[in-house]
Amino acid sequence: MTDVSWREHAWRWAACGAASAAAYLAWKVRHLQEDVAAAARLCEAERKGRTKAEKKLVAAAAAALPVAPIGTASSPFYDLNGTPRQPGLVPSSVSTIRLHPTVNSVMLKALEDYSHVYVLWWFHKNTNVGKGFDAMKGLVSPPRAGGAKVGVFACRTPHRPNPIGLSLVEVRHVDAQRGVLKVAALDVVDGTPVLDIKPYIPHVEAVPRARCPAWVSARDGEGDTPSFSVCFTDAAADDVDHYNDMRTGWSDLRRFLVDTLRTDFRSARQKALPHFHGSLRLQRLQVDYTIDTPAQRITVHAVGPRAAVGEGDINPEAVVPDQMTNGPTTK
Repeated sequence: MTDVSWREHAWRWAACGAASAAAYLAWKVRHLQEDVAAAARLCEAERKGRTKAEKKLVAAAAAALPVAPIGTASSPFYDLNGTPRQPGLVPSSVSTIRLHPTVNSVMLKALEDYSHVYVLWWFHKNTNVGKGFDAMKGLVSPPRAGGAKVGVFACRTPHRPNPIGLSLVEVRHVDAQRGVLKVAALDVVDGTPVLDIKPYIPHVEAVPRARCPAWVSARDGEGDTPSFSVCFTDAAADDVDHYNDMRTGWSDLRRFLVDTLRTDFRSARQKALPHFHGSLRLQRLQVDYTIDTPAQRITVHAVGPRAAVGEGDINPEAVVPDQMTNGPTTK
């Protein structure tokens, strides 16, 4: 073989090898492109499927709205009668919110940096729960409205389509390790389920120029009667001194009783009586008092241990249902 023929064969073999390599590379690129396109189609299908699943989940959650209590409030007020109708009316009352064991107590961390928080809670003694929205009355007569009727959403009646309460309270103590929060001026009965806790942000939420109806802002009315004086008989004063001890949970029992009784939580029928004898049941104590309406005077006659929990009473240590939709319907 001559040198020329050898070179020609070499060039031919090189050209064939280059063509084969180019063809292989083109085939490889085409298959890689097909793989990328297939992966993209798979990702798109997965995204669409995930989106559909998420939409179904959101729709199901919106339909069911599973709301469970995060904890329970331990309040000085054992009965509905005597429990303040608004937060802040009895600033000397201190309540303890204990998170349920299923709730991570670290959620309370840094809450002590706020002076006030909102507490969302459930009217667990509301008799309207489970009736259905169409069976509820749309108009109610608030105690302070003087017989006028307003819409349910224009007042704070507990008889609501969704019986959720909202209270702005003062933070007294936070224990993030034990899951305990102490607050002042909470207007709930002992054993109330707590749904949520949110910090109050003054510069965002304070509305100095906010307005409300005259019957709401009136100072002398239901739930706010500063004109009443509260006095104690000698025996009652001795009782207060006896129970006014940190070991019994009362650091200033006299002030608490004055703040509570001055709210005059009597019904409209009871307020029409010139003289009234009542009994205020607290978490561990019972207070017997009389009201002289013409004299605008409340007299405390005795303070003693409350009777044991009897049949028909709500035990504050009772377990709160996990699912609020299946919660108690008694009042």
